Amino acid sequence: MCGQGVFISASFFNHSCRPNCSFALDSHGFLEMRAMRPVSSGELLTISYVPLDGAQSAEERREGLRRDFFFSCCCEACQEECGD
Repeated sequence: MCGQGVFISASFFNHSCRPNCSFALDSHGFLEMRAMRPVSSGELLTISYVPLDGAQSAEERREGLRRDFFFSCCCEACQEECGD
């Protein structure tokens, strides 16, 4: 099944190219968010807005995020990879 949905709570998650959370639809069509590692109290919960399969460089990810989501990624992963 392929489609789109509006998930208001998920819209509060910021992007990171090194996210601490992931998401998936459950069998009932609800969006399920899961921490991918222990998260410290007060730490921002993040997801990736782009596939992180290793096929894209930081510059390619940044360009896609600028084009599709209208922001310049300055996450820790991009800063390390691009030498910012």
